[in-house]
Formats: sequence, structure tokens, C-alpha cells
Amino acid sequence: KNSIHPDIGLRYHALGNVYLGLMQPQKAIEYQEKAMEHFKSSPHNNLEPTYQSMAICFEKQGNFKDCVKYYQMALETARKAYPSCHPKLADYKRRIACAYLHQQNLDKARKYLDEALAMYKKNDTTDETLHDQLARCHADFGQLFYMKSDISAAIGQLETTLQYDVEKNNFEHRDTAYYYCYSLLAQIHGQLLKFPAAIGLMTAAMEILPENTHHSESRVANDLRLLEYWKQIVQGNVVMLH
Repeated sequence: KNSIHPDIGLRYHALGNVYLGLMQPQKAIEYQEKAMEHFKSSPHNNLEPTYQSMAICFEKQGNFKDCVKYYQMALETARKAYPSCHPKLADYKRRIACAYLHQQNLDKARKYLDEALAMYKKNDTTDETLHDQLARCHADFGQLFYMKSDISAAIGQLETTLQYDVEKNNFEHRDTAYYYCYSLLAQIHGQLLKFPAAIGLMTAAMEILPENTHHSESRVANDLRLLEYWKQIVQGNVVMLH
């Protein structure tokens, strides 16, 4: 029957992703819901990527409760198609951890990050395709420890992320994780009053921006303000109050 033809669901899913790319997550959700309706009544469904798209939509809206819900659904669906330690499953666990970080639920974030990292490491970690995934995971651990005020552990995880950046030897296409890593590490050094190091790290973060223009504008604007502030301190144009 035409009503359950898988192509209809695929078209709705594709349209939803177009609206997501246009930064219209609510419109994207409407089309993904239509896609799910068709996939659930079709023997050839495409639910996993549709659940993932729904999760991303809710993430863009700041609705991390529903974001977790749909990443969990994508994970459970993917378990039926991939080996138990496949990087795809680890990536879903990492994404769930990130949503918990946004909710300040550090215990659950830690649980899912531990599971994700263990799964990644059961694969061939010399494979360059895994480098960005491992880098993201360590960067998320850095954010977790920073939120727990464990600065030493945060620095260790973030520096591990940067090591993957160095080892890639491919600065043409750098993952988003490296921007956030350089940025957070710069902020930590700024808080430790190590301004030259903070300037170098934040400058490195800004060099990644042209390739990744989808970063939060407020985050980038704040990073630029910090960079200029640190430069003014180093140049002696700003007197710090203690």
C-alpha cells in the first residue's frame, strides 16, 4: 500500500533533516514525527536515524529530557543491527552523557561516558576514524571533571584530546570537539592566571572556527571577549583587582 511505502517515510525524514539544517528544529520535529509514523507501519523501517534526528532537534531546543529519550530509543534500535561494542553504540552512549551534562546530572553522565570509552577501546584504536570519537569522549570527560571542580583531572582529559589533534596530522578537517577543548582549556588557564598559555590555546580554538561555523554564537563571542581581555592584561592595559 502506498500509505506504508518506505519511500514516504524516507522523504519525510529527509525533509526533517533539511529543516534541521536550516535551524528550524520545531518544523524538523513535525516531519520526523510523520516519518516515524510511516516507518512503524512498514516492514522496512528507518527508525534509528529518525530517532537520532529527533534527539538532535530536542538538543537544539534545549529540551535535554526528550533528547535523552530519543537517543535511548536510537541506541536500543541500533543494538539489533550492530555488534555489542560497535563505535555507533558507543557514540549514542556518549551523546546521552552529553545530554545529562547539560542537565547537571553528573553521575549519569559519568556512567555513560565510562561505558562509551570502554566500548571505543574495544575497537581498533589505531584506526584514524576512531580518533575523533575518542577525542570527543575525552573532551566530554574534561567538561565533566571541570563541572565537578576537579581541575587537574579536567586538564588531563583535555590534553588527551589535544594529543589526538596532534596525531591526526590533518588540520584541514578538524572535529568540533577540538574547538571546545582548546576553548575550555584556555578558560581554565585564564582562571589560573596563566594568561600567555590561555591566549595561545584560545587562539588555537579560533583557528578552527572557519571550518566549523555552526558553533554557538554566544559561546564564540564570549571566547573572543576573553581572548581580548587576556591580551590587555598581558600588555599591561588592564589592572587586575585581587
